[in-house]
Amino acid sequence: MENLKIIIAEDDVDDQFLIEQAITNLNVSVKGLMFFKNGSDLMHYLFLASDAGELPDVLILDLNMPLIDGEEVLRKVKSDEALRSIPVFILTTSQRPEHIKICKQYNCQGYYHKPFKMKDLQKIVKEILEKTVR
Repeated sequence: MENLKIIIAEDDVDDQFLIEQAITNLNVSVKGLMFFKNGSDLMHYLFLASDAGELPDVLILDLNMPLIDGEEVLRKVKSDEALRSIPVFILTTSQRPEHIKICKQYNCQGYYHKPFKMKDLQKIVKEILEKTVR
């Protein structure tokens, strides 16, 4: 868990702050931490990063985002040969069975429901980062 390049797709600024705090509290060596508020900007960045040979080590993806939602981002990432190797973890408020099914279909590394307590979020973030192997 050292020198990770982490991308977080999350449109809620409060959730962005909490996720960043969870990462900080874990004392993880982060090479880069980037937030995207919508799927359109995220996909644009991922294609540029792919062309530059600098894909992130992990993508933490909310399903409820503007412009291009997380479900469509997941489909695009996992359907693109250059991007499909990016480990994707879903962190969302959705508990809809069809979302969980789609995540399994597209080989997400994990599906997590956003918790209410910081200690639970920190536990989820720690688990995500521990599962991130590149």
